[in-house]
Order: sequence, then C-alpha cells, then structure tokens
Amino acid sequence: QHQPTQQQRPGDQTQGPMQQQQQQWQRYQTPRLADLAAGIIDRQLGTLQAIRSCISDGSIKSEASPQLAAVRAARQANKQAARTLVTRIARQLHSQGAAEGREPMLLRGRYCVGVKAAQRGALSKGSVKLGASGTGATLYIEPAELLELNNKEALLAEQEQQQEMAVLQALSTLLAGHADAIRALLDAVTRLDLVAARAKHAGWLGAVRPAFIGITKSSSGGGGGGSGSDYSVQQGSRNIYGHSP
Repeated sequence: QHQPTQQQRPGDQTQGPMQQQQQQWQRYQTPRLADLAAGIIDRQLGTLQAIRSCISDGSIKSEASPQLAAVRAARQANKQAARTLVTRIARQLHSQGAAEGREPMLLRGRYCVGVKAAQRGALSKGSVKLGASGTGATLYIEPAELLELNNKEALLAEQEQQQEMAVLQALSTLLAGHADAIRALLDAVTRLDLVAARAKHAGWLGAVRPAFIGITKSSSGGGGGGSGSDYSVQQGSRNIYGHSP
C-alpha cells in the first residue's frame, strides 16, 4: 500500500503554532537551553501570542481590537482632512500678505495659522485666537472653518485612548490568571541570565573549569601541629598544587 509522504503525514497537516515554535528552538546554537525553554513554550505560548497580537515595539497595534482599529482609521481620515484644509487657508493668507508662512502650525493639538497681528481681520468671523508670539506681532489663530475638524480630532483622540485602555485591561486580566506561572518563569529566566552572564565573564577572563585530579591527606609538621589535604588541580595544560587546612 502507498505510504504517506512526509508532506502527507497527519502530524504535519495538523501541525500548530506550538509545534512550529518548538521546531524553531532546534535551530538554536544552545540546544540544551532550547530543551529547557520547550516547557515554557508549552505552558505560555497562548499568553505570548495574545500579547504579541496586541503589542509591538511598546505600542498597541490597531489589530488589537476592531473598535481601536475603527477609531484610529476615523482619526487618521479626520486629521488628513484638517491638514488639507488648514494648509489651503495658510497658503491663501500668505499670498495675501496676512500670514507669516505658507505652512500651518499645531498648537495644543489644534491646527492653526500664524497671522500678522495687524492682519487679523483677514480671517473669517468666528476664528479663535490660540496664542501669540513673545512680541505679540504674530497671532496663532484657528480659522472658523477648522473648528469642527479640530473638535472632532480631540474627541477621537479621547476615544482612541479609551480603546487602548480597554486592550491593556484585557491583557492584564489574562496575565492575572497566569500570575504564579509568570512569576516562576521570570525567576527561571533571571537565573538563566545570571548563568549566562557568569559564563560570559569567565570567557572574558579566559577562565576554565578546574578538574581535581588528586587529593591526599597529610600532616603538617612543626610545633603548631595540625593536618590537612594536599590537592592538585588541572587547569588547561597546567597542574596546580596546593594545601587546604
């Protein structure tokens, strides 16, 4: 009868992320540490995957929740619309000699335009002054046409923060259910890190692990009396002799 090929074996067809991750450990240069870590992966792979699906480089990913993705998409579209509008206003005012520059500004999270104080009337009625330069010659004004978009940006920013907190709270709840295992894992990793640091320091010193090749009992002479052990240690190609009380 036909025997299944390696690609047709059930074990390969149903191979999940855990098995794939374990196979990756086999390619490491420290297979003994990989064997130790295999048990960690078995127990905490689900937790690790949940964290990685939500967090990347210290930031919360948009894919962490549909609500967060929707809010961020809406905020990005609103910011783009606000940026386009305020840029057009700034350049129009600059061409009229009313604005200090062709590019808009961002003050306290709101888009605005730097306008010469004497030309404030060039902006639409209902525009809001956000600030002024140290000399008072330049006013930072939020055009009336931009008020709605800037207000929407503030609202969406608050909603994004709320959704991020919801993701973090969900992860905290997940981790709380594995608190004992995670503490034990942290302790194990700390110990392994200490061992690795000691090994690296020993390599920097050029140290080697001594091998005891002989220990003999001896009695010391002299008026004080006493006894001890003579020993010899092989360190590399050298034999080191000594005496311990």
